[in-house]
Amino acid sequence: MTLKEYLDDQLKDIVPDPEPYTGVNNNPKVIFVNGYWSKYFKRTIFGYELVVGPDEGKENYWVNNFVTTAKTYFNTSLSEEKFADGSSQYGGDQSGRDRVLRGENWAQRNYNYLISNSTNTLDFYLVGHSEGGAFAVGVANYLHSRGHNIKEILLLSCDEADEFRVNSDFPTFQVVLAYWKRIVRWGATVRWEIKVDWVVGNHWLRGARKYGVVIGDYGIDTVHGYTNSSSSFNKARDLKTVVLSPFLNQLGQTFYTQSNTPYNTKFYSVNNIGVAPNHPAWDPNTNTINQ
Repeated sequence: MTLKEYLDDQLKDIVPDPEPYTGVNNNPKVIFVNGYWSKYFKRTIFGYELVVGPDEGKENYWVNNFVTTAKTYFNTSLSEEKFADGSSQYGGDQSGRDRVLRGENWAQRNYNYLISNSTNTLDFYLVGHSEGGAFAVGVANYLHSRGHNIKEILLLSCDEADEFRVNSDFPTFQVVLAYWKRIVRWGATVRWEIKVDWVVGNHWLRGARKYGVVIGDYGIDTVHGYTNSSSSFNKARDLKTVVLSPFLNQLGQTFYTQSNTPYNTKFYSVNNIGVAPNHPAWDPNTNTINQ
């Protein structure tokens, strides 16, 4: 890293980000707040480029038509995209509350960019991934303080969700991924363990309306990064519509089942209530978990 790169990185939280001039635009805004991207771990060794996670922020952070799919998800075809870099220095130098404050300060400095120099009351939609989740909440706080409407916040793999809260007036939905791990002894399955995103853990953000832990064919190397793709919007749609229903088995035990959803998303839990039939050891004959 050159001296100039180091100084630019240190100053990015003090001075406004350099943004191109934006003409007046009164359309709704969708703000994309990226999470951590590799600033120090991108290296070339023996001709091979080694990167830990994404290596760019803002527009180039998002993959698989994420930005265009967001407009469909929010039903805002005429909306204008805005981008904010919510990445920390090295992934462990800020708490969740620190990132909320960073988001508020950044939004204040870049207010004219966010509102496109409009004098109207505007509608805002926000997406935050990983570290960008808390930063996005901070941006929403500032915009709300200026009288704008926060129509929805979608938090994907939100980092350190146990260290801050979101205004419950903001319709906020939170998605985290997980997978089942089979524990084997002497060639036989002895139990199944749920592995929730190891980067962020299993934390329902205070103030969020709905929190879903989605299970799928993930692994330790995909359970965090896979939410940074357009497929996450179908999971969020299903989270909004899914309903959990309690039932008693013949032993008097209470379990919950989930309703069918448009995109067939399977949940480990919704708002910290487990979905028993989605457990690999669920026995439909006895309506219990056999392990």
